[in-house]
Amino acid sequence: MVGQRFGRQSRGEFVALLASITATVALAIDTMLPALADVREEFGLPPESTDVALIITVFFLGLGFGQFVYGPLSDRFGRRPILLASMGIYVLVGFGTALAPSLPVILALRFFWGVAAAGPRVVALAIVRDRFSGDQMAKVMSIMMAIFLIVPAVAPFLGQLALRFGSWRTTFGLPTVVTGLLVIWVMRVEESLPADKRRRLDPSGIWAATKEVLTTRQTLGPTLALTFALSAFLPYLASGERIYGQIYGEAERFPMWFAISSGVTATAAITASRTVERVGSSRLLRLALSTFTGSASLLTIGALVSDGVPPFWLFFLLMSTILASFAVALALLNSIAMEPMGHIAGTASATIGTVSFVIASLLSSIVDRAIGDSITPFAAAFVGYALLAILASRWGQAGRAVSATTAPAGEAVGHNPEVRQRPRPGR
Repeated sequence: MVGQRFGRQSRGEFVALLASITATVALAIDTMLPALADVREEFGLPPESTDVALIITVFFLGLGFGQFVYGPLSDRFGRRPILLASMGIYVLVGFGTALAPSLPVILALRFFWGVAAAGPRVVALAIVRDRFSGDQMAKVMSIMMAIFLIVPAVAPFLGQLALRFGSWRTTFGLPTVVTGLLVIWVMRVEESLPADKRRRLDPSGIWAATKEVLTTRQTLGPTLALTFALSAFLPYLASGERIYGQIYGEAERFPMWFAISSGVTATAAITASRTVERVGSSRLLRLALSTFTGSASLLTIGALVSDGVPPFWLFFLLMSTILASFAVALALLNSIAMEPMGHIAGTASATIGTVSFVIASLLSSIVDRAIGDSITPFAAAFVGYALLAILASRWGQAGRAVSATTAPAGEAVGHNPEVRQRPRPGR
């Protein structure tokens, strides 16, 4: 890809822009994390209340459902117009949320904010699949993930700064302003889906494409693994502020700890992008999921032997490791799931996102409600969901290996050029 250009954009600008587009999701979440305590106070909720965690949960529900809207639309009308339209809706709903008069109204608007944020995410992934395949796609997604993770490192500080000069409402308005400015840069994106490859927008065609995604083992396996990994991760986003503040008394330093973890995570993603072509996405994914599970197991043991509150240094060290391995796995699972779906990239990206985010939002809410003055439910959920992610991933990879060994000579398997070159199980 050295020296490769995409219309008016260099490869570096192209990847950075796509990462920035997907980062609008993180921006809508992480900027307002320091303000959750102020939201509780504003609406007369007790400090231990978990109701404000729904601000995160309903956003992810909207994000899940919204992707199934934008995916087929982008397959029909092209990537660029759907991207610009969804970002415009994002800005409008974001400003509306900042002005909401009550928590129920905030929750309703946060759902629609998530629906709007689904557009940039699903279209960006479809554009990547339009341009790349195999380990090259995994490499680009890992680079995007590294850039994407700069936002969680910076956003809580921006939110805290916004609180100094305004109220919690300012932390909702800030992402909309940034996204509005980003639209100017997005205007440089050129269409990646040729007119002759667009699909008709009809229910039977959408159902056929969706059914293909859900019945292709090489895609369904990593999609389920992604779902379980997200189910473990979302409670950290929704309840991290309360864990740091209420359980560990680190409320003032929460943005700093959050930023350090994000920096470690971004470093892991960068390392993955540099090694994936040499190691192979399957092998690297196994390492990431094993590290995820092992670290979560140690955290659970630490919680069980310390009445639910292990030493802060142990909690922070293991959580940073868990988050780093999660970021690597997230990029690889998305890439592997999308690999056989180049001919229906928009609908496939939407289906994968809808399944993973909707189910993960529901599963993670169970964990949010269980977190009181102990991290034991939080840590145990990480272990359980991580084990399910490993099982789902191995099931999908086994199907990929079977397809590779049974394909006719010289024939593509699942549109995967890598399988044609190395038609054998594993890497």
